Amino acid sequence: PSMLLLNTENDSIYLADKSAEIKTYEEYCSDIKAEENSVMDIMGAVIVLGITLSVISSWGNLSVSLLQRKHEFAVLYSSGMSRKILVKLIITEMLCSALVSAFISAVFCPYITKITADILSFYDFTIPIKSDFILLGAFTLGLTAVILTAAFIQSRTVRKMNIAEQLKYE
Repeated sequence: PSMLLLNTENDSIYLADKSAEIKTYEEYCSDIKAEENSVMDIMGAVIVLGITLSVISSWGNLSVSLLQRKHEFAVLYSSGMSRKILVKLIITEMLCSALVSAFISAVFCPYITKITADILSFYDFTIPIKSDFILLGAFTLGLTAVILTAAFIQSRTVRKMNIAEQLKYE
């Protein structure tokens, strides 16, 4: 054996394997806890990286989408829609996008957590993983704030847009 857990009353222990490691139960539990903590730290770092990438990609996608639709906004403005209504349109669209992403993350978070726990238990990592709805709410609020900030910045671009320049090829 590579490790023996002993609970003896005397100090005389005979090992057949000279490379065996002797630990008390408390030492064994603390080693297991340290291993679990290191795995959870790695998983936490991966989650933070994923959240950061999702925020960056959300910002980029929304910005590119709104910049590509400048011509559409110019046509709407020239057909009688006011800039104020265009700004409300953009903000409403982004708010709907944020609410849909929040709904999807709230619905699928428990399932993804269960799948991850099942995969880890398949590979004998018995680490208790649970859904933390407080952190999910914080992530959802953060993503909503990023989406709305992108909408406000892009709506400022629409307010300052030169309509004649956008419609010159029309």
